[in-house]
Amino acid sequence: MENPQFREVIEAQGVTFWLPKRKHKAIKIIGLVLLFFSSIPMIFAYNFCIDPFQEYLETGEIFMLIFSIFGLIPLFITVGMVLLGLLLIFFGIQARLRITHEKVEAREYLGFFRKTWSYPRADIQSIAKQHGTQLNRVTNTKSKMDFVVISLSIKDNPRGGMLAPGYPAAVIDPLLQRLGEELSIPVEAELENPPAAEHDDAQNSDDSVSTEPIPDQPEGSLIEYEDRPEGLAVRIPPVGIRRGSKGMFTFSIIWNLLTFFIVGFLIYEAVVKGDDEALVAVAVMSIFMLVGVGTMLASINMGKRNADILVLPNEVVIKRRNIFGEKILQHNLDQVTGFHVGPSGMEVNNVKVMELKIDLSGSKAVGMLSQLTDPELQWLAALLDKKRASFR
Repeated sequence: MENPQFREVIEAQGVTFWLPKRKHKAIKIIGLVLLFFSSIPMIFAYNFCIDPFQEYLETGEIFMLIFSIFGLIPLFITVGMVLLGLLLIFFGIQARLRITHEKVEAREYLGFFRKTWSYPRADIQSIAKQHGTQLNRVTNTKSKMDFVVISLSIKDNPRGGMLAPGYPAAVIDPLLQRLGEELSIPVEAELENPPAAEHDDAQNSDDSVSTEPIPDQPEGSLIEYEDRPEGLAVRIPPVGIRRGSKGMFTFSIIWNLLTFFIVGFLIYEAVVKGDDEALVAVAVMSIFMLVGVGTMLASINMGKRNADILVLPNEVVIKRRNIFGEKILQHNLDQVTGFHVGPSGMEVNNVKVMELKIDLSGSKAVGMLSQLTDPELQWLAALLDKKRASFR
């Protein structure tokens, strides 16, 4: 019998569940704010792009055409923000879940925008309803939203998974049972905390030695360590600019080539042809040049960084070195409440860059080693936390 809370469609490859549109006033408010604060910059960006193009048509100055093309960047960004605001105001966000023989696919629809996540079906061990989910691992914040979500327990994935966030229990409860039947997996009791949720930065508990096995060191990892009864010593060598910058170095090269070409052309116009307006354009472009140089230095720094970590019976010592020098951090072992992996606050190609987090009692967690791969970070966090807990 069809459930009134969602639409179920049987297909040759599996089954698809169409959930209703979410009705949250907060979404419309966000849309109004986004629309308001992006409309004015869009007007400036439009003039920044169109005015040089019109002058190019009148005078034939090629650098005005280049200036106009460069102005398309802020124009596209602001137009996208305006469209997103309109979509949030006039369209609801709808979820679709599809179960095939190979995977479970979750897709979110916002107008003509869509985002898809998928999980291997064979790796899903159980599902449960999660109330009051913490969004730290998704939004990199400490805020909580009181909604219901379907949490997935996934093999070899401590972060787990999440389906259909933001729907009321009246929709989630029957959907949860149908998913359990379709996947032939157990439906667990409602969880108080999300599975494998990220540690709070101010976590403070007297935990015992973890019984979870430490994963194997990832293949190709350059990290060296020595584990003795009196302490653990870990050395993290530089991983190289290309690998350590997570794609930022390539981006900075393209950015710098573009900006230096434009600036060189503008300087030629100013010096050789005596165009005073070109000097003004050079001053504006110098801001973009500084951004490119900063990005280049940051990417080089990420690739050249190295560190030593000592976990001793009474303290944790961290020595970090980069192109700007060396920094030594020392914390009493009682202050260190754990090691885990969390977002660094930086994104490359819309993908969050993760880092090792050192939880400290009464203060904000210390983040480091964002140049490592996610499997290396997971292994290193487990190794350090196991040794820390053994001294408690």
